Amino acid sequence: MRGCDTIGSALRSTGFATTVVRGTQPLTQGPEHSMAEYRIDPLIIDSENYSVVTEDGDVVHVTPKVFDALLLFCQERNRVLTKEELMRRLWPDTHVTESSLFKVIQEIRKLLSDAGCEGMELRNIPARGYVLSGAVGDASNDEVSDWEPIEQPSEKGPTQFRLWLGALILVLLGLVSWVVLTLEPSTLNHQERQQVQAMIKEAPDAALEVLNGWSSSTISDAMAWWHAHHLGVAHLQLGHLDQAQLAFERALESPELGIDQRLKSTVQLATVFDQKSMPQRSIAILEPALELDKDRTQFTALSLALANAYQDSGQLDEATAIHRSLLEHATKTNNESIRQRALGSLGNIAYRTGDRAQAIEYFEAALDVALGQSDSMSAGRLQGNLANLFQQNADYQTAARYYAQAYSLMAESMEVRQAAILVVNFANTYMEAGKFTVAEYYYDRLEAWAEQRGFKLVSWTTQLNSGIAAYRQQKLTEAEVIFTKLLAETESAQAMQFGGYAASYLARTLALAEKPLQALELANDSLQIAEQTQDHEILIFSLLAKARAHLELNTYAQSVEALEHAVELCGDRIDWERLEVLELAVLAYAANNDMGSAQSAQQQAVTLRRQLEAAREAFVYRPNQPLQLPGL
Repeated sequence: MRGCDTIGSALRSTGFATTVVRGTQPLTQGPEHSMAEYRIDPLIIDSENYSVVTEDGDVVHVTPKVFDALLLFCQERNRVLTKEELMRRLWPDTHVTESSLFKVIQEIRKLLSDAGCEGMELRNIPARGYVLSGAVGDASNDEVSDWEPIEQPSEKGPTQFRLWLGALILVLLGLVSWVVLTLEPSTLNHQERQQVQAMIKEAPDAALEVLNGWSSSTISDAMAWWHAHHLGVAHLQLGHLDQAQLAFERALESPELGIDQRLKSTVQLATVFDQKSMPQRSIAILEPALELDKDRTQFTALSLALANAYQDSGQLDEATAIHRSLLEHATKTNNESIRQRALGSLGNIAYRTGDRAQAIEYFEAALDVALGQSDSMSAGRLQGNLANLFQQNADYQTAARYYAQAYSLMAESMEVRQAAILVVNFANTYMEAGKFTVAEYYYDRLEAWAEQRGFKLVSWTTQLNSGIAAYRQQKLTEAEVIFTKLLAETESAQAMQFGGYAASYLARTLALAEKPLQALELANDSLQIAEQTQDHEILIFSLLAKARAHLELNTYAQSVEALEHAVELCGDRIDWERLEVLELAVLAYAANNDMGSAQSAQQQAVTLRRQLEAAREAFVYRPNQPLQLPGL
């Protein structure tokens, strides 16, 4: 199974190796709005299948959180939703900043605009919240109703009074906006700066109009950094990465630039580089910034950003050093949140480098912190990580129980794609235990479900494990088709790590199918990816393919060399990959006339096979409740 392994780097910012995350169920519908489908011409929001489609049946790809928010606005029509309520209902039991909400709002607005939803508008009601104004209907019976946003009746005060009060608030806020728009930046006091900064959080597009409306001649040297930095923040909030980069770079060139200002803009610029997948650019600016931060005013932000960049660039030793420094700092300052994050990240790195015992130690320590803080999200992620490690040690019973517990703990707050990855991992436990029929049942349905929604990560993970199941059952033609398709998709998407897994397993399949030259070429390609990503799993798979190809080509010395490297990497792990390495080593040593080594490998292989077969026989786990996904 390789469900969790393949996506560890995608979660390096959270410090966890496994993609086990938030929200599996669509938002609960209110009693007055129990429609299965809502129509916002020309879009149909299907709450049962968790999808947005056009009237022609074409799927419109949206993120799970955007779907949840859009469905919520449809369900709660005739009512203004406050920011607090939106954040509470969209991210239950999870702390997020307002910027997460504003990003979702902007994406919904873009969706409605791109789809040509005439008359529909997601309006911001100042000091109150948001409301979707226009026409919505029940797609099942073609009923459409127009509505205007009205506030729900309160327990105190007549409606007329509240309407007058709302109008007065609108006038006052409009006056404040006019004042901000007409202010010259050189005259801004602290309170007025806070108004602009609040506008960036509340309405970044409006803030951009204000900031861009000031001519350069009115911006004093003292205000140059503040203006450029917050212009960058507004652009970053809206996803304008190129404009944000230019703004932060200009901020760093400001004439009157203090150390704290430099550090803040450096962190933001590194965030831009991170989102643009440019880790070396991040490292180049973060390393000197961390040295500059003598007073450690930005130590945590700089360290986390630098560790992320190191991990993305494959510099795991450097990332480890940073996380250990963070761990020490968090312990001294009693910051449990950062301590948990550092422990999780160290576990992730240990996992990637093949040190499973160390990974378990770090993850268990992080789990203790998460449970102590009643952080169900992080605890669920860590349980998923531990499940993966137990699974790779052939403790299928414990692994399946951990996966089910993680799913149960996180079910209310997981995003649907991440929940799907957790279901894939749960299915992989059955595959490892030899229950291929059960595993394939999950894989077939999950892949179709993911393809329909455009969830590439889920689709690739499912395809990979479906191919591994075929390979394990010696269905080589089927496995070759699956891995070839997956390799083409991941290469076109420039998904290096997934491409490495697909290439290495395809190479193994071709070698087993007696196509050694093709296998050797692919194995060499995947070895390069393994070196770049420092992924030991890809390295082991590639060495296996290379060794079998050389064995087919009668170049026994090269086969032995590759297998000895693989044996060293596998250590004492209890899994089917190590068994294949050992059984192939028996053949390679014998062909190379090294009968002593062949006999030693044979003894190890026999012992390991007995352990694995016993683990399969002992696996009888059934979850108390099924792991379900919307529309699956």
